[in-house]
Amino acid sequence: MKKLLFILTMTVMILTIAGCKTTPDTPVDPVEKEATEAGMTVSTWTAPEGETVPKDHPELTADTPVVLLETEKGEMAMMLYHRSAPITVENMKNLVESGYYDGLTFHRVEDVLIQGGDPSGNGSGGPGYTIPFEDSGWSHKTGAVGMARKASGLDTAGSQFYICTYPLPSLDGDYCVFGFVIEGMETANAITVGDKIIKASLTTWGEYGE
Repeated sequence: MKKLLFILTMTVMILTIAGCKTTPDTPVDPVEKEATEAGMTVSTWTAPEGETVPKDHPELTADTPVVLLETEKGEMAMMLYHRSAPITVENMKNLVESGYYDGLTFHRVEDVLIQGGDPSGNGSGGPGYTIPFEDSGWSHKTGAVGMARKASGLDTAGSQFYICTYPLPSLDGDYCVFGFVIEGMETANAITVGDKIIKASLTTWGEYGE
């Protein structure tokens, strides 16, 4: 009798646990989240690979800055988020126009990103000043352009930048995403350590995209 009661009790417990099992939350698609926050639908924001940018992108206007990078492996074009990260973008524009990046190398190349903009060539250098951190609100998806900084604090970025060759949402909020590769991700994927930026130049979407 006791054995029968034990079996019945265990059966009830198992059924209760099984009935309480919940379905795991559906992961949030970063592209869908970003599109929703921008008041858009996924169908009008479909550039996770960095090759095309829809005409109704919230950062895309005729005067949106576009940086053109001529490298040893090919060319890239990066739109800059002048509305979401005005300080960071102005800094990049000034450096490009001064010829700062010409001849510098990509000193860091990993499976998930490439990084350049260091005059020392080893990740320790910069322009001799730092800029305040800006959280642009944009995500580290494939093609995102972010400002590298020191581990000592947020307000330590200067001239080093990186391009995501793979989504890195874990960096969101800790590093400033200030641009996006609109053409030339195949070049970014071909970059190896030591490849040079032959020339960096500045234009606008009104001149480049039309």
